Amino acid sequence: MGGVVPCGVVTALLLLALAAGGVQGQASTGGIQFQNCEKLTAYKNLYWNLDKTAGVVTYALEDRVPDGSWSAFGYNTQNRASMVPSDVVITTATSAGDYDISERAQCASSGASSIGVCADSVLGGTNDVTLISAVRQNGISKVTFSKPLKTKDSKDYDLSSSTGKPVQAIYGSGPLDSSGAPNYHDTSVTGYANDFYPITLDRTPVLNCVPLLPDSALSTNTSTAPAPAALIVPPLPAGTPACSITFGGQPRSFQVCREEAVGLTYRWNNLGGNKLEVAASCDFDGWCGLGFGKKMVGSSAVIAFPTEKGVYVSNYLLAGQSEDEVKPGTGVLRVGPLAAEYVGGTLTMLFNVTLPASQYPVSAIVVGKGPAERDSGSGRIQEHDSYFQGSIAWEQGTVNLELHRRVTQAHGILMVVVWVFFFPAGVLAARYLHHLDPLWWHLHRAFQGTGFLLFAIALGLSLKCKAVDGRYSTAHKVLGVFLLVAVCLQVAAVVLRPKKTAKIRFAWNQYHHWLGRTALLLSIPNIYLGIKLFAGGSAFAAVYSVLWILVLLAFVCLEVWWRLRGPWSRGHKDPDALPQVGPSVSSAQLNGVELNGQAPKGQEEYQPYSFSAGNEGRRF
Repeated sequence: MGGVVPCGVVTALLLLALAAGGVQGQASTGGIQFQNCEKLTAYKNLYWNLDKTAGVVTYALEDRVPDGSWSAFGYNTQNRASMVPSDVVITTATSAGDYDISERAQCASSGASSIGVCADSVLGGTNDVTLISAVRQNGISKVTFSKPLKTKDSKDYDLSSSTGKPVQAIYGSGPLDSSGAPNYHDTSVTGYANDFYPITLDRTPVLNCVPLLPDSALSTNTSTAPAPAALIVPPLPAGTPACSITFGGQPRSFQVCREEAVGLTYRWNNLGGNKLEVAASCDFDGWCGLGFGKKMVGSSAVIAFPTEKGVYVSNYLLAGQSEDEVKPGTGVLRVGPLAAEYVGGTLTMLFNVTLPASQYPVSAIVVGKGPAERDSGSGRIQEHDSYFQGSIAWEQGTVNLELHRRVTQAHGILMVVVWVFFFPAGVLAARYLHHLDPLWWHLHRAFQGTGFLLFAIALGLSLKCKAVDGRYSTAHKVLGVFLLVAVCLQVAAVVLRPKKTAKIRFAWNQYHHWLGRTALLLSIPNIYLGIKLFAGGSAFAAVYSVLWILVLLAFVCLEVWWRLRGPWSRGHKDPDALPQVGPSVSSAQLNGVELNGQAPKGQEEYQPYSFSAGNEGRRF
């Protein structure tokens, strides 16, 4: 191969001689009826038939490229979205050959140790590609060829055990040099490209493409029009917001623009044939990603983030929840070319994507944001601190972005119930119902115990929640950890509480009371932070505020009523019936311990009131 080999000569000569016809379920090209087709780009279609009995795949590549071009198609031998290492077929208008790509360079020397883009025959292998037809007419190249699923050549990729699952395919095209050897694929030239695409050979037959039209095509009014003729794009509903942006210093217009309240904006053009031009933006200085799938794990995504050397952008396969399972260049999403920029605090990704039938016209999407390593070009990202799920209706022009709603809302609602009802109710019972003994004690235990159980459940749910606005995440977590420690210490205090006669009982009382009050007070701002983090909205914040106002009113009313009545205990519900307190009255008598010679029922369950200087009229 003379000349400079395409940095991604990685790819497939799919030029299908698809004449204009075709019937439902089949496409005809060169006399072969193809059952499968995928649109790789606006200028390239790939057709294939799988004969499992014979162990052979017949391909056809239909490609609109300039005169004097090469095309390529093949598979990454490690099933990754990468040009190296790959087993590809490189074709021209008159030939098709079997090639191995071990480096992004021209084939160096000859023999089995050669590296670069080398013909299998140069490496001591065999050319296992059978050329069926090669035609170029009206600017469209159509090449049909076949290749066994498994060959005896060690350089060929064994597809015999992978026909029923997606295999990472690569394709490309570029110019030929003066000697007829492939040069680098210059993507700035219309028709030239290199990219990756997952192919499942053994699938339910489906034709996800339309035949390419020649350089001069007839429009609907029979007048001539320059090719490529425009594809039929479904009209968008009236009132769909359009917009224009500047990207890379050039203006770009979009049919649909949807801005979400959480700092995300989606713009797209429906190009027809399940293909879209998408520009996704987020107001964030870390990484931002848009994925396609019902769940985060298993989705393919486009992720970008600013670095010291510029903006990094790549496709990713979200194979798991750990950082090591999210690597660049591993996605199976059919996207390209990829571009991104970071201007004025806004990160924008621009790419074309061709969606499978299951994801069009409505796609399930996942969106994430998180911190990135600015000084690294490795593409490694850290765990997201913001996570959304939802859907986009491409033809209707609508976005339905939900934020992991069920788990997040359950966490928030439970925390509000715990900190606005159960824990405050337990405090009210202990402070203002001492005269209803032992009822106050049972109510106190019931409210606090139930609150603790619900708090534990809500805490577990929080592990599945991811925030919308990472700026408040640290404060919310710090306060949450303090509240967790406080609740655990309160439970431990009850279990380890000293006897009423112990010298440290007074200190224990103070610790138990003030730790509980502090936790209640700190829960108020923390729940407001949670509402902000998870985009709960003003309505949720208003409801929470009203609930706390009602709780505070209850405290104030009971406190006033309690202070007007003065200290009481069981058997002294009327202030006029309270005994006269003199210097000879003990605290036990005041609390009814010796009233009528009997201790009140359940007296052992609570700490008696201590009548001492500074405690007149107070009851805890």
